[in-house]
Amino acid sequence: MLAASVFALAMAVNASSAQDSKLNISLLNAYIQDEFWQGCSVGAKRAAKDLGAELTELDGNYSIEAQVNQIDTTIQRAPYALMIASIDSNAVVPALKRAMAKKIEVYAFNTAVPNAMITATVAMDETATGAAAAHRMIDLLRKRSAATGQTSFRLVHLVGAVATEPVRLRREGFNKVISAPIDGIKVDMVEVVTNWKPEPAVAGLQDAMTQGHVDAIFTESDFLTPFLIPVLKRNGYTEAGGAKHAIIGGLGGIPGGLKAIREGWQEFSLNYPIDGMCASNVYLASESQRGKSFADAWKGVMEKSGVTENAPQLIENPATGPTILLTANPIDSSNVESKMFWANTFKE
Repeated sequence: MLAASVFALAMAVNASSAQDSKLNISLLNAYIQDEFWQGCSVGAKRAAKDLGAELTELDGNYSIEAQVNQIDTTIQRAPYALMIASIDSNAVVPALKRAMAKKIEVYAFNTAVPNAMITATVAMDETATGAAAAHRMIDLLRKRSAATGQTSFRLVHLVGAVATEPVRLRREGFNKVISAPIDGIKVDMVEVVTNWKPEPAVAGLQDAMTQGHVDAIFTESDFLTPFLIPVLKRNGYTEAGGAKHAIIGGLGGIPGGLKAIREGWQEFSLNYPIDGMCASNVYLASESQRGKSFADAWKGVMEKSGVTENAPQLIENPATGPTILLTANPIDSSNVESKMFWANTFKE
């Protein structure tokens, strides 16, 4: 009886020590040269500083081999939690399963891992976002048609990294809307796979221009927009109001895209609160370490992470773990200076 009491007391002390120990998290970022992923770094670091947590960041440099190796290195370090934007949503599955087997909590941000059971995911509702971008593009093309009488348009769709789940979903959402019959206009679309790299984006746009006039561009990342503008200029295109303007729509709300909106080259973006997504991973891990259930923690974490205006919705999935989906907010010339967008605050 005494032995049992001593054992119970020891277990209670160990549990208390685990809760009181410093939170240690490994952040496996996708590509830190991209300003979008820099926004993640800022959000995660702010949350870690707020909590007094230790955050170790690794750069995958858009290499799946490097990222899988980083997961295995992280397993050896044995942090409390690992947070990741997977470069290939399927290739990381075995390594993430190894991490979970070692009792390391795994949080995905921005990029879901649909074939693995992990602790939680915070990501965008990509299908809805792709569809929203397509509807916004169609509205702009209709507006041009009403002003000029033009009824046929060529659209270049710059696709991201096709091995990732968000690209598959947003591409599906965008293409389904843009490919359906549209009253009053016809849209011919050319797809260019960029893998988020400027070189294939630039080459693909230039090649499309050799085939004829380009009326519109949809880039799945505003990171690419600054690289497109010189190509447009060399081919005689101008910002809005000029004689030859290509309508540009994008995603991410990245600084380069917002700058292009201010300068009249890009019409719109849809804001992905990457800083809030990454901050929420840190706060969720902290709540878990303190013994709070996900069900009790997630709403407060969303508020603390600053993403309540993105209409967070909890999706329970027994095969993959809980997912919080966020809605992207539109950005155009009317609200481009708003401090609600991470690109306007992440360097402050």
